[in-house]
Amino acid sequence: MSPGNGKMTSATQGHWVALRDVEQELRSAWMIADEEVRQAKGEGMLRLREVNLVIYAGEEAAAGRARASAARVMREHPGRVILLTPGNDPVLLSEPTEDCHMHGGDPAAFISTACFRDEESGRQVCSEEVVIQGPGEKWALPAAVLHLLVPDLPVVTWWLGDLEPSSPHFRWLTGVSDQLIMDSASLDSPARELRDLVGTTPGDGEPHPAVIRDLSWLRAAAWRKLVAELFQGPERRLLLTDIDRLVVEHDSAFLQALLFVSWFGSRLGFVTAGDGWWREKGGWCIRLVGSRETDRPGPRVDADRRLTVELREVAKGIEATPGLVAVSVLTNSPDPGEDIEGAQSIYLRRWPHSYSCVACVTGGPAEAMSKALELPPDEDWELVSAVLESPGRDPLFEEAAHVAADLLSSTGAPGLPKTP
Repeated sequence: MSPGNGKMTSATQGHWVALRDVEQELRSAWMIADEEVRQAKGEGMLRLREVNLVIYAGEEAAAGRARASAARVMREHPGRVILLTPGNDPVLLSEPTEDCHMHGGDPAAFISTACFRDEESGRQVCSEEVVIQGPGEKWALPAAVLHLLVPDLPVVTWWLGDLEPSSPHFRWLTGVSDQLIMDSASLDSPARELRDLVGTTPGDGEPHPAVIRDLSWLRAAAWRKLVAELFQGPERRLLLTDIDRLVVEHDSAFLQALLFVSWFGSRLGFVTAGDGWWREKGGWCIRLVGSRETDRPGPRVDADRRLTVELREVAKGIEATPGLVAVSVLTNSPDPGEDIEGAQSIYLRRWPHSYSCVACVTGGPAEAMSKALELPPDEDWELVSAVLESPGRDPLFEEAAHVAADLLSSTGAPGLPKTP
């Protein structure tokens, strides 16, 4: 089912209700909608719900974007959306004259419902939205969310804005969630917090109960898939033993690029060398080495092998969207600091201002195109939908996150600007 191709069959105009009355008001709204359908068609309304989607938006601008994204997600994965935002600007909602607290100071919520019928399948998709907006000290956040969750449905939390894994709100949300969607580009201290997210909760040593899903990692999924496919053939697989340099170019996406090189290095069995970062031709470089740990899980390479990785940032805004721009995998390359032109390589590059990526092989008699791939726009609603469709853990991300944390803890690591 494609979002946007359905016809709205019923909806309730959003309005404020006392927080304690949200469940009752939603039941009443659905009863009215069901009765309207019966009168019009002679049959009741079938309502399907798949998920509780809890969204924590630390900033009002993020809350507005999240509402639009959630509305599209709900067309494919109907359920209940609970949006939590500490802002108190009524412009976010559709009734600017109302206040987010009922008379007497009691906490309130803004509720609405909507149903769409897919034109192809005839399936009716219904969703509910509950917005709790206002200063945090005015309402008991954990109790409100627990009260509003639909029983026996998975709980997925989407955290927008600054991310602090040690904050109380983050801690209890991971405790009630099956999956927690975040963006590692929003981490204050990624070297420490990446370990916290994929390892243990700070202070108590217990694993996070929620499966952590990272939007920065998901945005580079197509790049990882294409690189892996390029080495599936026997003749290309032989090149794996000669790879000694990896260059990743990016547009305003350093951490995304770092996770990519961490994935690539860990898949080949490399670990951090511990000799720190250095600058080279405008990029940031660091060296990985083959692991000497005999009991280390996963692939292994000779302990004397070296892999130099380089992260280069192109001019900001030169591409259609921030993200990876090019990946070059080089074999038998010159020493670091020398010109790498002429080295045998496989490189992938996104066409400027487009979502097309081509993969080429160089170093032979002629350059040959190996594969082309369409890189779809990585809109938030598409990534969130992908998470809902694959609820399991992602061990590749967890391993790459640990390697990335090690790299960021190395001497001379570059400072990372957070995504606005």
